[in-house]
Amino acid sequence: MSTPYSKIIDAYLDKIDDYKMIEYTDDEIREDAIVYMHRVCSDFEHICLTDLSDWDDTLQRFEADLSSEEIQIIAKGMVVEWMRPIVYRSAAMQNVLNLKDASFFSPSKIMEQKALAFEKAEKMYRNAKLDYSYDHGEIGELSL
Repeated sequence: MSTPYSKIIDAYLDKIDDYKMIEYTDDEIREDAIVYMHRVCSDFEHICLTDLSDWDDTLQRFEADLSSEEIQIIAKGMVVEWMRPIVYRSAAMQNVLNLKDASFFSPSKIMEQKALAFEKAEKMYRNAKLDYSYDHGEIGELSL
């Protein structure tokens, strides 16, 4: 059996809300999501019981059946990958702004909140991988 990319992409899209996505076509959104998914799979494959390296971009599917837990972990990692450039661009802007600009609705405050959200998403992804490895891995084989 196999797992279509659409199952993972749908789980990822359920976790994000970006009004800027209306500017993109469905194909552009899918292409970005696939890039994020491949990045996450290369990070998660050393823990995952399922072979995440066996995918087919032409048919847009993994050759193996991924569990719902594995799909959700990949989707969480995709959220982190989606947020990364947003936060890094924001972090670069913080160097330009000074402390007197830091009002409640100031750009620096918004950037700070984005960075906190990114850290939270990254922690959720890391914890999901750890939980998975403890639930499914052999303690002597963990390579975190």
